[in-house]
Amino acid sequence: MRLEKYFQRIGYQKKPENNLKTLTEIMKLQSRSIAFENLDVHLGKEIEINDDAIRDKLLFHKRGGYCYEVNGLLAQVLKSLGFKVDFLGARTILGYQEKRPITHMILRVDLEGVFYICDLGFTGYNSSCPIPLKSGYYDNGNFMLVKDLNYYKFKTKDSKNNWLSLYSFENIELDQVDFQLANYYNSNSSDSICTQKIICGIEENEKSYRLVNNIFSIKKGESIIKEKIETKARLNEILEKIFGIFLIDDELTILFSVMKERS
Repeated sequence: MRLEKYFQRIGYQKKPENNLKTLTEIMKLQSRSIAFENLDVHLGKEIEINDDAIRDKLLFHKRGGYCYEVNGLLAQVLKSLGFKVDFLGARTILGYQEKRPITHMILRVDLEGVFYICDLGFTGYNSSCPIPLKSGYYDNGNFMLVKDLNYYKFKTKDSKNNWLSLYSFENIELDQVDFQLANYYNSNSSDSICTQKIICGIEENEKSYRLVNNIFSIKKGESIIKEKIETKARLNEILEKIFGIFLIDDELTILFSVMKERS
């Protein structure tokens, strides 16, 4: 793992240690430097989720990625620093009434017997710091874990300050290879939210930015400003200046065409 390349990418300049402070700082910096994005799904590109492919895309080509990629990169970094990291699988609740398959990847980090959930890859709805694996935990009042029988529900607050369930998971370890089929599903199935919507998300200090199809939004506290993207030039400006994503003109043309179809 090229830790120096990763630290340069996220702007981390301290000496890392195997503790909660380092874990928190790295997560916060990654959430502000590497966007959640599923653009390759809409560009017709195959998404590989092995360690080499993730490093190449996110570090050397300075792209973002979806859960298997951004959380996969975080897992590589933490393991290289000596953290004990496991993969857990989650079922999406947001937007669905019926039970969904396990398609979302999250991380569980063990710090001397205390477990934390780390997730920077849920379409931009993420806690940028570790969440203790216990029921009823609040992160700045915006996130909560609730245990229900053998599984946990991960929740956040909506624009009306109500708790909104995002996904559920069991505390059962999986291997990275277990997500290969889920990756294929998310990048190919018409039933997947990743094929239905263009999504980008990133944080900056107290603001969070999201692009969903042709709607760009800026959230600060309870305030949300929304903008409809009307031109390819504006799309390019937002991708570059806000999300740090640089695409060639042909790729922008494809994405803008997809946006217009879904507006």
